[in-house]
Amino acid sequence: EVEWNFLKLSFTNILQFLQKNHLISQATFSNYSLPVLENKSFHINSSQLSGQWESKTESIIEKLFESNDGYILWECFMPSASGQIKIDETIRKGLGYVERLTLTLKPWQLPISILRWGRFLSENQHIVWIRWEGEQKRCLIFHNGTKSADGIINDDIIEFGRYRLMLSEKYALRNGPLIKTVFDKFSWIKNTFPLGVLNMKECKWQTWSELYENDRSIANGWSIHENVECKPTMSFLGKILYGSLFSILIPLVLMFWSKQTETYIHLPIPTNSIVAFLLSLFGVVLMISAMLELW
Repeated sequence: EVEWNFLKLSFTNILQFLQKNHLISQATFSNYSLPVLENKSFHINSSQLSGQWESKTESIIEKLFESNDGYILWECFMPSASGQIKIDETIRKGLGYVERLTLTLKPWQLPISILRWGRFLSENQHIVWIRWEGEQKRCLIFHNGTKSADGIINDDIIEFGRYRLMLSEKYALRNGPLIKTVFDKFSWIKNTFPLGVLNMKECKWQTWSELYENDRSIANGWSIHENVECKPTMSFLGKILYGSLFSILIPLVLMFWSKQTETYIHLPIPTNSIVAFLLSLFGVVLMISAMLELW
């Protein structure tokens, strides 16, 4: 579910990785019924998809971040589950995973520049990992329910304690800004949600992985993991040039325009010192706000 201003939407995205070069993606804002979570069972039922998951493990609940603006609550209800889904009359069975992320912050208030998230499942082993880069740094790895706050997380390896998960054979599920991947078919959304959110770049993979304890292979299976650029990075020089655009270039253009049109446009000029002070104060507030956004 997504809420923005007075708009509330329910969104479904189905990704089917059937073969190495055969990927089906379906997205809709309609025909969606809220999933049902009861005890250790999870059910979903819509016009295109129905399924159920039975948990094999205990839940993981972490409040990842909290400030005066809001919080990020991660609820991994089923780190590992037995699942069965039905899509267009085709039934598929296998291992599954169920989580819910509650975000009350506005997207531009996220204290993250890059997010790395993923999970690995096999019959007897399961791993979930989260890594934040940016203003707020986090590193969390859960192996069979045991939490580790220290380790190596990147796009090729997850390493913690005496364990090492090798992410070897990758197949891209999505790669690009959200407006061109998840929301590609919904052109109207560009005028509804902030472009800063829609331009977040996501790379999501399905990867064949192997888990080692010390140097001994103990499990293999599929991982789903992703790398999300939440905020575009800008160099110090880039920030200076961007700020100069509004503090120097645009005012000069406006001054030139006013000089060229002063014989055609006649507007009253406020001479009251209080009005001048308020206008100047408003300009200073705008400049400070812009500087805070840049830095």
